[in-house]
Amino acid sequence: MAHGGILSTVLKVLFLMAFISVYGGINYYIGKRIWRGIFSHISFIRRKVYWIIHWTIAFSYIIAALLRKYPNKVVLFLDFIGSLWLGVLFYLIILLIFIDLIKLLLKKFAKKKVEKIINNSKLQVSLSLIVAIMVIGLLISGLWSAYNIKVSTYNVTVEKTLEDKDMKIVMVSDIHIGNVIDGERVRKMVDKINELNPDLVLMVGDIIDSELEPFLDYNIKDIFKDIKSVHGVYAVLGNHEGFGGNTERIVEAYEAAGLKVLEDEVVLVNDSIYIAGRVDVSTATSKRINRKSVKDILSKVDKKKPIIIMDHQPLEFDKVQAAGVDLMVSGHTHRGQLAPINLITSRIFELDYGYMKKGSLNVIVSSGYGTWGPPIRVGSQSEIVEINLQGEENEGDY
Repeated sequence: MAHGGILSTVLKVLFLMAFISVYGGINYYIGKRIWRGIFSHISFIRRKVYWIIHWTIAFSYIIAALLRKYPNKVVLFLDFIGSLWLGVLFYLIILLIFIDLIKLLLKKFAKKKVEKIINNSKLQVSLSLIVAIMVIGLLISGLWSAYNIKVSTYNVTVEKTLEDKDMKIVMVSDIHIGNVIDGERVRKMVDKINELNPDLVLMVGDIIDSELEPFLDYNIKDIFKDIKSVHGVYAVLGNHEGFGGNTERIVEAYEAAGLKVLEDEVVLVNDSIYIAGRVDVSTATSKRINRKSVKDILSKVDKKKPIIIMDHQPLEFDKVQAAGVDLMVSGHTHRGQLAPINLITSRIFELDYGYMKKGSLNVIVSSGYGTWGPPIRVGSQSEIVEINLQGEENEGDY
């Protein structure tokens, strides 16, 4: 055990050193390009001052992560600035690599006259300013998309009898409560949920970002207790709840806040509709526990009644459909959060955002309410999902 513990510590240190080396190298490359392109041409800015500011911003997220157990205004500020920088870094890397490739191709195949134009200092400054304007524009629009919440509405008909004439379900995923998504943002979410006057509220994982402390510090328990839902609030855990390794404590806190957490189990709501919730696949793997199959979870339900299943990650649609589920709701993907990552998520998942009809199964995947890492969204918007559910006999009523 002692040798195993030492080996584990050594591996963690080596990984940290490797990460800092790679991250530091990327930031040095970006910092050097910014200095040469813009700030070296501004006479009153000293090189040493520039690099002190650059490295402080570059490592502020890591510094804040190390100090998150001691939250204060300085740590929150560092966390926000550092998170923002990660988004800036992402787009700067894409744009600068693209420009470098164009330059390389022009130098290889163009005439010397063109090469002289490329190396012109005025052109270099102009290109740098264009890149800066583009990144600032993405940053502003990304902040707007993250902080302005839209309501996405879906009218869903299930091929079964629904006892109530219709049912309004509000679904929220990926809130990521932490230093960036604070109590004020959660209050705004709860107010919007209540405006929609739901019969049922579903929270589909990643309610917290990684640590439970912000949930407790912001007194989210009392904020969640203000949710007005006729048939209650049900939840499942996501992969982020599994990061801290103490899901039992998290479930305890959620249930104290009025959420009924479903872990590979099913409940009958209002004697008319089943709500099932699955253990997240990533958490099951990391904790080395077996995740029940959908078939096992639903083995004792009356399949004549409508069945809704919550699974944080949009997976196993075929198995869910075969088990007789009518509606599956998921999150996790954030719709990529930062385009063009959505091109990757759309290839990984059969459905990474929106609505899909697969046989008798209806699937809805949300882009999520909060953000992870950079507090911006490009190509997606933070959302709350409104589902107007009806049975097939009520179809003509809409």
